[in-house]
Amino acid sequence: MYLKENIDSLPVTAQAIHEGDGLVKRRSLFGDRSRLPIKIEFWELDVGVSEGGHTHGGEMALEEIYYFQEGKGVMWVDGEGVPVGAGDVVMVPPGVHHGFRNTGSTPLKLLIVWGVPADDAVA
Repeated sequence: MYLKENIDSLPVTAQAIHEGDGLVKRRSLFGDRSRLPIKIEFWELDVGVSEGGHTHGGEMALEEIYYFQEGKGVMWVDGEGVPVGAGDVVMVPPGVHHGFRNTGSTPLKLLIVWGVPADDAVA
């Protein structure tokens, strides 16, 4: 059996993320139905909205991959400002401070994937 979803028909949850500015619109892909050790969401940020700066550390430190699909923004990773836009992909390892903001004039849309990396993962 397979599962199929249409991103436009998924329920939207809007919330501030890591004390960022404004509300991030989130759509979870396959929610608890996937057995993979990752989570996948589609995020949309209106102009000026941000995911606040944060670090995932400790025993449940997360690795995150951000795939930017539309719009423009700036991502800060370990103190460095990185311009991001359609087609850009950024991987943030566990323990690295990061966040981003929509600096464009249209919504910033991205796919975010996160999970706890395996101990034997190849660096």
